[in-house]
Amino acid sequence: MNVLGLNLSHDASATLLKNGNIVACVQEERLNRNKFAYTFPEKAIAEVLKISGITAESIKEVAWTSVVPLTTIQMRFLLERNPYTSISDIPVRFLLGLFPRLVQHFFYCRSLSAKEENIQKANEMLANRLLSQFGITAPLRRHDHHMCHAASAYYTSGFKDAMVVTSDGAGDGLSGTITIARDGELKRVACVSEQDASLGFLYSEVTRALGYRPNRHEGKITGLAAYGNPNVAKPSFYQIIDTSEDGLQIKNQSKNCSSFWYLFTHPWYALKFIGTRIDHFRSLKHYHWVRKKVETMAKKYSAEDMAAGIQCFTEEVATHWVDSHAARIGEKTFGGNIALAGGLFANVRVNACIAELSWVTQLSVHPNMGDGGLALGAAYLSSAEKIKIKSVAISDVYLGPDYSKERIKKALDNAGLNYTYENDIESLVAERLAENKIVARMDGRMEYGPRALGNRSILYATTDKTVNKWLNEKLNRTEFMPFAPVCLQEDGEAFFDKYERSAHASQFMTIAYNVSQEFARKCPAVVHIDGTARPQTVSEDHSPKLYKILKLYQKATGIPALLNTSFNMHEEPIVCSPEDAVKGFMDSKLDCLSIGNFFVERK
Repeated sequence: MNVLGLNLSHDASATLLKNGNIVACVQEERLNRNKFAYTFPEKAIAEVLKISGITAESIKEVAWTSVVPLTTIQMRFLLERNPYTSISDIPVRFLLGLFPRLVQHFFYCRSLSAKEENIQKANEMLANRLLSQFGITAPLRRHDHHMCHAASAYYTSGFKDAMVVTSDGAGDGLSGTITIARDGELKRVACVSEQDASLGFLYSEVTRALGYRPNRHEGKITGLAAYGNPNVAKPSFYQIIDTSEDGLQIKNQSKNCSSFWYLFTHPWYALKFIGTRIDHFRSLKHYHWVRKKVETMAKKYSAEDMAAGIQCFTEEVATHWVDSHAARIGEKTFGGNIALAGGLFANVRVNACIAELSWVTQLSVHPNMGDGGLALGAAYLSSAEKIKIKSVAISDVYLGPDYSKERIKKALDNAGLNYTYENDIESLVAERLAENKIVARMDGRMEYGPRALGNRSILYATTDKTVNKWLNEKLNRTEFMPFAPVCLQEDGEAFFDKYERSAHASQFMTIAYNVSQEFARKCPAVVHIDGTARPQTVSEDHSPKLYKILKLYQKATGIPALLNTSFNMHEEPIVCSPEDAVKGFMDSKLDCLSIGNFFVERK
């Protein structure tokens, strides 16, 4: 059974499953070069069809996310090659045209018949687009946002039974859920309403208040947190959101007031925030209140203390909520296994805190934990309705496009670069890395998810403490997080504290660990000021070429890891095609480019 999964919102993506097995997963941003593309994933659909060799006629169902009623203007916004990456990017002229429709929609969507009419119309519009552009005639099936996150986490974890936790800014009226998965079946047992509270939204508001872009730069706040005192600002965050006494609920502390009143008293804020997503309307009063509180705090506290406060607060609330529900449910029900997905779990320190809970046996984080993973979750849910699907630990995320030797050669020739063709390019890469050269590497299929995991990475030695400054300058980046290490999987237990609990998550750079003294001494460039690192561990089975580079480098230098950062310039998506890689290499002025079996060295 062939199922096409789609996500049309933030970080649009497409996935193809064949009998419950992943064939291809591609994010639209990698192809249209518009970071976190918020649109219909037309290029991603074409690519997954091309990769899989599956014809449009062979697709049995199209699964897509979001069950909220979308109006015609909302669907048109998503289907007509929307160039914006988020609602906040939409220009004023477009938002002003929405105002009367928002008022109409506020009343219209209250009736059940109107909701059903909107859902049916949205399905028809998407079906028509799929038919006209790709010849896809398969029926459409919509799935709940957080159930898609839960499915992506569970079915790729390898756990037969698990507690599945999702948390993000918001989706289909919720900001978090807890689901119990047993032998392939998912049952939601708890949730946090978007109207009640959103840890993800609060973290994003701190990101905004400190001068960064929300839904994009939260990782910078995580890195900055290590430089501040968490106890200075943390108490103020508990005045915004707190858990109930038993820890089972998360609630805003705001006083209740009318969203409809806010629409008229704060029209610009309402339009800018809601944009085309009316499902956020009833939470508008809370969001406005939270934003004002955070803006006031940002004037009172230093950026470092503010970042430390929100990070510590998020860790405490998230772990307390998870721990309380685990105690209520009983960890024997799910064997102490826990799987995570949703944008909040891009935060590697939160993941580490959950992994350290006493009852946790094994922890898994979906490699594409944000909205880019929703398409896969939707495809899993549709497939599970028709066939029995087992949870299988995802072995690697090299699920995107690959490129021919001829395509690579043409890109190099067009750029006028001098190159050699190497039969044993891994040995040459390891040799240049041992000489402290910076090597940009593109090889094989594109990674799925936000992390570059060797196939579209920049590699360098881990011994230079100053690298965080000068390499980021080469890439036009401003980062507080240190670069991440990539090392051999068999070394993980020796270097990273409590590694065995989350070894699967470490393959995809989705969790932080306290590092050993030996690792900190040998690899200072990839250890943060707080003594932690966010590693990628590599096995020979799943990434043999990268494994060989690491093995040869370690033999030559005695250093057990390499620095791994994504191959892209600041604010650009990770490179995908040979043309992207050549442009990124030339713009960044790096030393070497390893692209397929071709090697370029800057003179």
